Amino acid sequence: MWVVEAWKVTYQRPVKSGAGLFLGWRLKFAEILKAYQKSAKGKRRSLNCAKFESQLGLELTTLCNEVNNRTYRPSISRCFAVLNPKPREIWAAHYRDRVIHHIIVSHLEPIYERSFSSKSFACRRGLGHHACMNDLGQQVRRISRGGRVTVWALKLDIESFFVTIDRMILKNLMLEKVKCPEIRWLIEQNFSIDPRLHFKFSGWREHLDKVPKNKSWLSYSENQGIPIGNLTSQFGANLYLNALDHFIERELKPQGFLRYMDDILILASSQDKLIGIEEMVDSWLQKHRNQKLNRAKTYLVPLTSGLDYLGFRVKQIFEPKNPLMILPSKKKKFSLVQDFRKLRDWNWNIMFFPHELAFFDKTAHRKKLSSINSRLGMIKNTKSFTHRKATIEKFLRPEQQREIGRELLKVKGNFNSLKYDG
Repeated sequence: MWVVEAWKVTYQRPVKSGAGLFLGWRLKFAEILKAYQKSAKGKRRSLNCAKFESQLGLELTTLCNEVNNRTYRPSISRCFAVLNPKPREIWAAHYRDRVIHHIIVSHLEPIYERSFSSKSFACRRGLGHHACMNDLGQQVRRISRGGRVTVWALKLDIESFFVTIDRMILKNLMLEKVKCPEIRWLIEQNFSIDPRLHFKFSGWREHLDKVPKNKSWLSYSENQGIPIGNLTSQFGANLYLNALDHFIERELKPQGFLRYMDDILILASSQDKLIGIEEMVDSWLQKHRNQKLNRAKTYLVPLTSGLDYLGFRVKQIFEPKNPLMILPSKKKKFSLVQDFRKLRDWNWNIMFFPHELAFFDKTAHRKKLSSINSRLGMIKNTKSFTHRKATIEKFLRPEQQREIGRELLKVKGNFNSLKYDG
């Protein structure tokens, strides 16, 4: 009988496996269970998660034994394309492989998180877009001395970042501080099999044709690139550029700096202080990471003229308290309007079943609002009150609510989100 113990890897007496290997460390079942719980969060409506959960005990036990006996092998991945915000390939791992990804990252995060720069904001707990924009505002206020000095910005972008990552360099970085044999073996397995050798397409094939060739992972060699969409890829991308963060902060020592994945922004109080930084960063990338900057997406501009960053339009204004004005892009505004239009065809009186094996989902109507609330949350800290108010009021007019049964939709806060009271 399996006993759920503390979520950790413990040392046991060496056990000889069928393959003739002596294993001094063994993953506990409780760790597999914890990883599954993390991977299932927000995914229980998907069919893949339902299939895995239909034989949950067997799946988890089998997976635990495969890891401990060194017989685990990654399964076939799915490749499909998304068009928003721009065409790109997504490689979705099999559900059981996602559980393994959570195990790997759960061990790597405590080891490497403390060494990450405080100016790296992508895919980290407690950080993200809002934290990045808030930090940018604070840096602009400091460098501009309360809006009195014009701030110059150097925006850098790495060319085809995910699909040009050197897989061997990233694997060695992950293994550098890991001592647990099971986790080291799982990392080796994660990099030993190239998903491009055996995969299946899903979705619309014409969407894949819209992905530029230089952005397609299928166009690069076997030692290049990591799959976009995996948890290990998100963490690995941050680890891959961590040394670049410290190089910029300790060697170049700019007045301001922040990075969101491969989007780098360097700030200074004059144009002269930023000249030459682009070449030094590009030289470092070519020497240490076998990558290079995308010169077509390099911009050196004063913030008073405005700059597009992370889907927002940032512009310096001469206001002492808050000298950085953040505006949502036209695309984000239009996407919000599109999401409201989709709600017109939603029947708020139906009983919703995610799939044939599922029970009635009482929260389906609330989840239907998650996309809109996500977009409202993305732009609520920008100068967008007029647009949010006009869009919501147009959709929630009393006559329209009575017409299609949306009386239970309520506005929360300062037009920041919607709530379903059913």
